[in-house]
Amino acid sequence: MKLSLKQKLLLFLNGRCFLRYEKRRGWSGYFPIYAVKCRVHGLVENKPHGNGGIQCPVCLAEWVKKT
Repeated sequence: MKLSLKQKLLLFLNGRCFLRYEKRRGWSGYFPIYAVKCRVHGLVENKPHGNGGIQCPVCLAEWVKKT
């Protein structure tokens, strides 16, 4: 994933940066996609969930698999 200097700065300051709007099959509309820095998996993409938080999708899948 290639980030602009502005996106890199926002990622450093906020822990996330906006990438684009995306619509996937099954989604009701377009959702914002963000880059998030995961301590375990590095730089990942995901959309906000429920409370507006953005989590690493790989960590989330591992957590769901364990429970």
